[in-house]
Amino acid sequence: MNSRRDTLKHLVAIGTLAAVPSASGQDAHLPDAHASDQSGYEHSPYKAPAIPPFAPQTFSAAEGAIVSRIVDLIIPATDTPGALAAGVPQYIDHVAATNSARHRVIVEGLAWIEAQSRSVHDHAFVELEPEQQIALLTAAENDTERAPFFHAMKDLTVDGYYTSYSGLVEELGYRGNQMLASFPGCTHDHEL
Repeated sequence: MNSRRDTLKHLVAIGTLAAVPSASGQDAHLPDAHASDQSGYEHSPYKAPAIPPFAPQTFSAAEGAIVSRIVDLIIPATDTPGALAAGVPQYIDHVAATNSARHRVIVEGLAWIEAQSRSVHDHAFVELEPEQQIALLTAAENDTERAPFFHAMKDLTVDGYYTSYSGLVEELGYRGNQMLASFPGCTHDHEL
């Protein structure tokens, strides 16, 4: 898990996260969990926003539970908050509410995941063991018809997480615009 997170950190750090719209086509900064004024300065009065419990506006309660479980599998809590604590389900709900194409892809994918779960394991997706859930998501990724759903969920999870206070400040250590006396460059060993 740490190598995946390290890779995500490097990918996000390369881009200009705050200035570029997210891959979902939505604004990177959203209300509540994704407030743009959470600057993260060490001596800033801002603190991590309180994330209300997820009450889906676009999805049904069952769909919302599956969305929550999937984002938790993609970016679980470690020594920093995971996607759930960052409010990523709320972010995905917001994107789905404002983008009908995304909404359709996600809802159809959630229905497929639930149907597969009941067909293969005779249980709801959220009741399965993590290994079984991951196997179903892997099947979705490898299925040509379902791959757009899997990639949408993964992209939205990463977008939502790394534009939240938890992802940007707590995980990546962003401290806002700061004047630097020097620019040391990359300190990692690498071969050209």
